[in-house]
Amino acid sequence: MRLFLLILVAGLGCYGAAPETGAKKLREVVRLPTIDFAFSLKFQSGNGWTLSVVGAEEDSSAEIATLRKELRGDISDAERFTRLKELYAKANDKTNSQAAAAKALELWRRRVELQPDNGRFLAELGRSLAGAEKYVEAESVLRKATTVAPAEWKCWIALGTFLDAKAHRTLGSDSLQPGENLFAGIFGKPPSANQVKEAEKLFDEAGECFNKAVTTAPKEAEAYFERAVHRSMRNACESVFRILRGELSDRTDITRAMFTPDSIPDFREVVRLSPKDPLAIGGCAFFEAWSQAMQKRAAVQSGEDLWNLLPDETRQSILGLFARLEDLSGSSDPRLAAGAFTSLAVARAIVRGDFRGGITHLRRALALAPSSDLTMDLLISLHVREARFDDLLPLCEERVKRKDTSHNRGVLAKVYDKLNQTEKAEDQLRSILKKEPDHVWANLALASLLLKRDTEESTFRDAARAFERVKSSLEKNDTSDVQDLRTYHALSVAVFYGLAGRKDAALDVVREVLSRDKDNDYAKQILAALGQ
Repeated sequence: MRLFLLILVAGLGCYGAAPETGAKKLREVVRLPTIDFAFSLKFQSGNGWTLSVVGAEEDSSAEIATLRKELRGDISDAERFTRLKELYAKANDKTNSQAAAAKALELWRRRVELQPDNGRFLAELGRSLAGAEKYVEAESVLRKATTVAPAEWKCWIALGTFLDAKAHRTLGSDSLQPGENLFAGIFGKPPSANQVKEAEKLFDEAGECFNKAVTTAPKEAEAYFERAVHRSMRNACESVFRILRGELSDRTDITRAMFTPDSIPDFREVVRLSPKDPLAIGGCAFFEAWSQAMQKRAAVQSGEDLWNLLPDETRQSILGLFARLEDLSGSSDPRLAAGAFTSLAVARAIVRGDFRGGITHLRRALALAPSSDLTMDLLISLHVREARFDDLLPLCEERVKRKDTSHNRGVLAKVYDKLNQTEKAEDQLRSILKKEPDHVWANLALASLLLKRDTEESTFRDAARAFERVKSSLEKNDTSDVQDLRTYHALSVAVFYGLAGRKDAALDVVREVLSRDKDNDYAKQILAALGQ
C-alpha cells in the first residue's frame, strides 16, 4: 500500500475537517504502537534453558570488551573467538560475527593440526566448519572425533547436534529448533517421501549419539539436556510427517508432541546434577506442567492456571521444584538468590498464572541485583500484564536515569501515555528523535500522540512529516519483522485521513488491512469510530 502523505499535507487546506463528534471518537481510539514485552522460557540445543523478553535489549558489550582484552594472539584464542562470534551474533553485528567465526575456524584448524587425535578439538573444528556451511568436511571431522575419542561425550553431542541439523536441511530448513518457522517452510514446500525417510534415518542416528553421550558421561547435566531437546525436536517433526501423510489433521498435535513426556526424566536428571541452576529448575517445572496439561487439552493458553490439569505425581514434582527455588532464594550469594527469585517468578507465572506473585518475586530479585536488565524487563512484562502502570512508572523513570537508551525512553513514553501524561510522553519521544531522527517506532508514536491532541493544521503537518519518515524507512526494509509496524502505520494514516475529513480514503485503508488481518482489533475500533 502506497500512501502519498506529502501530497496530502500540501493540499490539506482543500479538505474539510471531520465533524467534531467524529473527530472525538477517532482521537479516543488512537493508540501508540505496541512494545512487545512477552517473555519466553526456552530449551535450545547448545544454549541450555534461556529466559528472554521479546523486544528487550541485550547488552553484551562488557563481555565482548573483556574477551577482546584477553586475546593473546595465539591458538589459545580459539575459544575466545568462538564466544565472540556468538556474542556479536546476538547483538546483530553480522560483520564482526563473521570475522570472529572465520578467526575461530582458522585457529581450531591449527590446533587440530598440532593434535590430530584430540577429540574435543576435532569437535570444535567440526562445529566451526558447520557454522561456515562446510557441511561435508564438518561431518567428516565430527565422525573422526567420535572414532578417535569415543569416551569424550562432547564429541557425541557435537555429532548428534550436527545430524539433527542435517535432518532439518534435508527437509528444507536451516532451523535447528522445532517451531513455527521450520514447520511453515515444510508445509509450504512439503518434502518428498525420500527426504522424509532420509531425515528419519538422520534423527535415529542422532538419537544414538545422544544416548552414547549419556552412557559415557552419566554425571554431566548437558548430556541429558541435549538428549531431551533432541527427543522433543524429533517427536515434533514426526508429528509434522504424520500430518503430511494425512494421518493427522490438527496442527496443535505438533506442540503436544514437542512437549513429549519422554523428555521429563532427562530434564529431572539435569536438575539433580545442577542443583544450583535456577533456570534448569524453573525450566523443568515449566516443561512438566505443559507436557502433562497438553495431554488433557489440545492447547494451553498463556497465563492460564494449569494446576487442575495436572496429575498428582506432576503436582508433587513441581512443588518440589518450587521448594528448591525458594531454598536457593535464601542463598548468601546475591546473584544466586536473585536468579532463584527470577526463575520462581517466571515458573509460577507460567504454571499457575500467578503474575501478581511474580511481581513480588521479581522486586526481590531486583533489590539483590539492581543492574539486571532482564529482571527489569520481566517486571515490566508482568506489570503490563496486570495493567499496573502507576506502580510501573517510577521503575521506568529510574531506569532511564540509570541507562538512557531509545528503548528505555520508548517504554517510559508508553507508560506516560497509559497514565494520560501526554506531554511527558511527547518529551520522551522527541528526545529519541533528536538522537535518531529516523527511529520508526518513535516517529509512529509521536504522530499518534499528535493526532490524539487536536486537529490544528500545524499538528497535522507535524504528524504527516513523522508518517512520511516512517514510510521512507519501511520502504527500505522489506523484512517480515517490521510487518506489525507496517500495519500500524497504515491504520494510523487511516485515522489521519478520517480526522482530515477524508472518510472514504480512511475506510479504504482500514478495509485493506482487514482483508489481510480480519481479526485486527485496532482496525475494527477505527472502523467503528468512522461510523461503520
